[in-house]
Amino acid sequence: MGSGIPELRVLGTGDGSPRGRQAVPEVAVAYQRALAAHRAGDLATAEKLYRAILDLHAEHAGAWHFLGVVHLARGDAAAAREMMERSLGLCGTKAVYWNNYGAVLLKLGRLREAQGAFGRAVGLRDDYADGWSNLGLVHLEQGELAEAERCLRRALALQPGHADAWRHRARLHGVQGAWEEALR
Repeated sequence: MGSGIPELRVLGTGDGSPRGRQAVPEVAVAYQRALAAHRAGDLATAEKLYRAILDLHAEHAGAWHFLGVVHLARGDAAAAREMMERSLGLCGTKAVYWNNYGAVLLKLGRLREAQGAFGRAVGLRDDYADGWSNLGLVHLEQGELAEAERCLRRALALQPGHADAWRHRARLHGVQGAWEEALR
């Protein structure tokens, strides 16, 4: 196929009759291709593949989630929210899903809900530096400076080179008037 979407493999009864035949999508292959396109910044191809997967398997939590990430990258946080909520309804056990959902809520200005989502992310994976950094950011945005400091320290303990955590921490120190700390 010229579309870049994997072809379907048709499995049947073995007797050549259409009875019992069903299309079995190569969903795993398509999903890996979608993720690769997404990582490479080819959002158009990633979106096509995610949608093709969902046409074949509407309950694919990963496709819903990362289609939401595509929409967030394009600035459509409202659509991203709907897709990510669908994804979380199918699979609420992945820290990255909660973290990205928190980013959507933060973009929409729903700080308390974002805090809850980031909290779920680190509750699922205490070693998740991105989640701790984002939880620190949302505390900072709400003026909860001690909690912001605690979360950002945790992120940096887990991943000392975490650029966002350092940036948020510098901003925190600026808000606190600790200019020398902010410049470190």
